[in-house]
This record gives sequence, C-alpha cells and structure tokens, in this order.
Amino acid sequence: MKELIQNYKLEPRTFLVFLITLFPITLLIGSSVINSSIVLIDLLFLLILIKEKKINFLRNHSFYILMFIWAALILNMLLSINVENSISRSIGFIRFIIFIFAIKFILNKNKTDDRLIFFSWSIIFFIVTIDIIFESIFGFNTLGFQSYLPGRISSFLNDELKIGNFYFGFILLTLSFIYNS
Repeated sequence: MKELIQNYKLEPRTFLVFLITLFPITLLIGSSVINSSIVLIDLLFLLILIKEKKINFLRNHSFYILMFIWAALILNMLLSINVENSISRSIGFIRFIIFIFAIKFILNKNKTDDRLIFFSWSIIFFIVTIDIIFESIFGFNTLGFQSYLPGRISSFLNDELKIGNFYFGFILLTLSFIYNS
C-alpha cells in the first residue's frame, strides 16, 4: 500500500483519484457534501479531458443513451405544470452522467488506481460494518448516535435511517475486490 501512495504526483488526475477514493465518506456526511463532491469530480474530469484532448467518451453508446434520458427529463420538465419545481433536478442530472464517465475514466486508466480506490472503499465499508454491528448490540453507534426509532440502525448517518442503502451499494464492490485480491 505504501508504494501505491508514493507513486502519485500532485496533478488534477491525482486529485480526481483522491476524490473518488473518498466518495463513500461523502455519502455518509450528507447531501450537500455528496453534490459538491460530484460537481468537483465532474469539473476535474472535464479539465483533464480538455488538457489531454481526449473526448472519446462522446463516441460511447452509453453516453448517447444517458443523454437521451437527460433530454427526456428536460422535455418532461418543460411540459410540467410547475417548471420551477423541477428545473434544478432536470438540468442538474447532467452531473451524474459526467460522474459515471469520470469513474469509468479513472478505473480504466490504471490498475494501481483501481486497487487504491477499491481498497479504500473496502476499508470504509468494513468500518461501517463494525459500526452497524456495534449499534445493533449496544443500541448506539461508535460516535454515540442513537436511532430515534427502536430497532432501526442509523450508524454514521445519525438522524437518517438510510445506512442500508449505503451498505447494499458497497457490499458487492467490496466482496468482488476481496475475491479478486
């Protein structure tokens, strides 16, 4: 692991790998941090593409399908009764399309980055697993948070009872990484 960290130089691509590596933590912090992180990852990804003059993701069939979905969302927004209510969600959907390709770009670029990202995600997943087990036994988590509904686990999310979404989102990735390692 030490050699993984020593091989990195300070450049936009390294910062992009760093942000993607810490992305599960942003999911535990909250919505504004998640959205800020996604926008920052998108901007760095676009900066790298412009710098390297590699816009080959525009020729991908998945890109066209996702752009079609985005266009359908915008059309739906324009035909809705209350445009103001859905404009930010509809137009903001583009950040998820760019985010998908940023993740794909980093994961297809370098096997060292893949190992670092999945290793970090696995460590974060195991910390959350230990916290969930701790909370299920003692009724509060390692930070002292306690669910307001008896029998529900909140873990690091405190008042939000959505840790199962996080857990099931990363369990397959973690188990796949462990199996391949």
